[in-house]
Amino acid sequence: MNVDSFELEDVISYGNLGYYNYCEVIQIVLIGKAGDTINYFTHVDFSNKHQIEKQFNFLSKKPISINDDFRLALSHMVIPINNFVDIYTSAIQTGIWGVIHFDKKIEVSLDDVFPTEKKYVPSNDPTGGQYGLNIPLEEALYGSNFIGNYYIHELFSKKTILSKLDKKSHSKIHENIKKHKLNFNLEKLSDRIGNVVCKFNSEILHVIPKKLGPLNGIELQVSTDKCLDNFDGFRLVILQEHDGLIYRNSIVDNYKCDLISLDPNQVKTRITIIDNTTGLIHFSEVFDYTQYSNYHSQVTPPVIVSQGHLKKRKVIINEEVIDVELSGVSFLGDIFYFVEMEEANTRRQIHEDIYFKQEKYFMSYLPGQHDVAIQDIKEIINSKLLWDLKEVCVIDPYLSSREILQTVVHVKKSDVIIKCLCDYSALHGNPETKKISLADTYENYKSSTNRILSDALSVTDDLNLEYRSVYSNHGAKFHDRFLILKYELNKTRVWSLGASINSIGDKHSIIQIVEAPEEISTLFDETWEATNNDECLLYKSKSN
Repeated sequence: MNVDSFELEDVISYGNLGYYNYCEVIQIVLIGKAGDTINYFTHVDFSNKHQIEKQFNFLSKKPISINDDFRLALSHMVIPINNFVDIYTSAIQTGIWGVIHFDKKIEVSLDDVFPTEKKYVPSNDPTGGQYGLNIPLEEALYGSNFIGNYYIHELFSKKTILSKLDKKSHSKIHENIKKHKLNFNLEKLSDRIGNVVCKFNSEILHVIPKKLGPLNGIELQVSTDKCLDNFDGFRLVILQEHDGLIYRNSIVDNYKCDLISLDPNQVKTRITIIDNTTGLIHFSEVFDYTQYSNYHSQVTPPVIVSQGHLKKRKVIINEEVIDVELSGVSFLGDIFYFVEMEEANTRRQIHEDIYFKQEKYFMSYLPGQHDVAIQDIKEIINSKLLWDLKEVCVIDPYLSSREILQTVVHVKKSDVIIKCLCDYSALHGNPETKKISLADTYENYKSSTNRILSDALSVTDDLNLEYRSVYSNHGAKFHDRFLILKYELNKTRVWSLGASINSIGDKHSIIQIVEAPEEISTLFDETWEATNNDECLLYKSKSN
């Protein structure tokens, strides 16, 4: 791939995005025992705020020990644009990032990188909009949730070497990054580890928000300091949509950089300003005030008023009078909304509920529907994502061999890893499950379980099944029950089981998908690792 394959000249040329003469280079490097080096993260910042060349210097007095194999070095320099082009060109061709330190060339190996296309990072509505979410790259690398408006180009690492680093080593590296006052939060953006990230700041156009919000609409003041002779002006594009319908698509070809003002709305509005000469984006932002557009969105009144004197509710608990302070928050004024959009939002909420049931993201059971619940669990495991399934995990304190044979062994994909975790003390302490266990001691339960599962699975060789128990000091006791499905490409999905598998549907109970699956998956992994010993092992298939 040649140097201009991602249009490098377009973004660094003087006056296109900014007036760049220099760029800042920050490198985070791992040094091996033999003096070999590998890039952990490199950031190159293009901005007209860099006006003076600064020689290469280390941010720490000496390399920092990370583990037995690597030490950490952090460095900083500001170089002319031409020097960057030479370094970048060489890196593309050789996989080596080389810089000069006291007339000595320091070469850092890049971990199996490939160039990516340039990407524009828009800004987020600072008022929060629909989600109040941020752009992950903006937050993790630059500590902001709304600034944006710059281009990013990356040499993206496949992490052939860095993927072998353990969690403890990564944590120590991240601690030292923070210690040296670098903003890069690579714990939140781990896919950027090993990358070279080039940031091209858009400094030609200046946009100042004047009014934002569903009551006042959107008002932005735009100005520019672009003054090149061949400049052909900007194009302003305004797109408003709601409920899958486009309400407005306005294009102004010779936009003069003045006030942008839109009426009050409950729609999603994207405003984009493009350079007619270069085709580069100089500003893009989404203002989303769609009510009820997802499960978490909220409608807030335009003006909040809080009373000075708050009332109290008195409650007597165990003969003690408890004061509960009552909030005096209310609102002043009118709430403006469109009836058409309100009706659409109500309908969409109904359709979302239907979708959840169709996808088995939420199910409820009346007493006597145990068999229905068991069938639903099997259907969840064998969903349309079966092709991608790599691991099935069940954590249930009352999980016995009977429930394992009723559910997870019915997975219809071969060579799936199955991890089942119970709590023997809960099993043994419950009169109902104690009968099923057929054993009065833990050793007898292990023997009985192993025999039952071995007999049942003796004629198959494609199940990688392991069944463990929290026992003694190995693993913390738990109460909640979860079904965890891990995939090769798709995101991890977790279902919360309202009751243990042995009794789900016997009484009124539910199964519902968990909104934060990685948290549950991590907790399971930690407990699973704590039970990785012979004492906790109840059964392990021969194919494991």
